Amino acid sequence: MKVREVVEIVTDHVTFTVAPDQMLGTPDGWVHARDAEGTVLAWTHARKLCRERLTIKPGYDFGYLVGATCSDGTVGKNYVSLIVNDQSFAGRYASA
Repeated sequence: MKVREVVEIVTDHVTFTVAPDQMLGTPDGWVHARDAEGTVLAWTHARKLCRERLTIKPGYDFGYLVGATCSDGTVGKNYVSLIVNDQSFAGRYASA
């Protein structure tokens, strides 16, 4: 597809060029690039767009992981941790 018009988008982090019909995310929803002048854009770091997601396999190991985490672990915004004193328990948890 050939584009005869382009729109230059300037942010605090980067400047890029897109077609006028390109949809851009804003706090109020999606807008065309040609209508985005003076609009705050929603920004996502590129590394967050290509993260590999874990594949959950239901079964004993998953149940063990969830049970141990819920009973004695900490679930944060971007992490899960469990601090233990027993090395064999830590090994079972890590392999689960």
